[in-house]
Amino acid sequence: MLGVRGPRSDAVNFLQIIKTMLNESLLLELSMEKSKITNPRLEPALFLGTLIAISKHVSSTKGKNQRLKVVSQLRMLAPMDRIAKKLNTAGFLSTKYKKNIIKLYNSVLRGYLNYYSFTHNYSRVASSLEFILKTSCAKLLAAKFKLGSVTKVIAKFGKNLKGDDKTGFYKPSYKINDRIKTLFASYLSGATIDSLKCVKCGSTYRVEMHHVRLLSDLNPKLSEVDKFMAKRRRKQIPLCRTCHLEHQKNHKP
Repeated sequence: MLGVRGPRSDAVNFLQIIKTMLNESLLLELSMEKSKITNPRLEPALFLGTLIAISKHVSSTKGKNQRLKVVSQLRMLAPMDRIAKKLNTAGFLSTKYKKNIIKLYNSVLRGYLNYYSFTHNYSRVASSLEFILKTSCAKLLAAKFKLGSVTKVIAKFGKNLKGDDKTGFYKPSYKINDRIKTLFASYLSGATIDSLKCVKCGSTYRVEMHHVRLLSDLNPKLSEVDKFMAKRRRKQIPLCRTCHLEHQKNHKP
């Protein structure tokens, strides 16, 4: 996948360049049927089983002069419709599925949650899949033991379907140490996104904008960053991620 920040014509040109390079340098032919140009603001792009889209969030401030701010943000979403169709095809949504293996259900849930652990709609994915698979498993047990209903299955085996064998249904959790690095781009200034440098150390890696609401909130005596902003009378300056976190940690308003 190649991301292009610019007009559609740029994306078309890049696609043609890639097609020519593959053909002349590697003797490979680019499949135009599988090569698609998508505007993620209008239609999510599906890549490696993940939907990539750009959403707009509107924030407002209360007061006499109310302000609305629209923020575009890159979002990665698990395609719930596609997942549900695959589960239905595999028989997990059907009461006709006869294999009584709770571990299989656990492995399916674990696989999906591990794969989509980085997505912004992870909580929805986790709760939805847990409900779908647990309900399917309970229906299977109801049919196998002729209990007649999911309610009776839960009464017999417990809410996690453990029963006497202690093998029950469970939802694993995954802790992600860091968000995908590209997501910090939502904080960049669009005017200078290609040439930002940290005003403190000069780094160009992971540069983001540091903001203050009012110049009067600055304290030049306690902070080098505040001193720089006050001297230039700027309410926002570019800082690399390391300097930004250090400033937020040490700054005392």
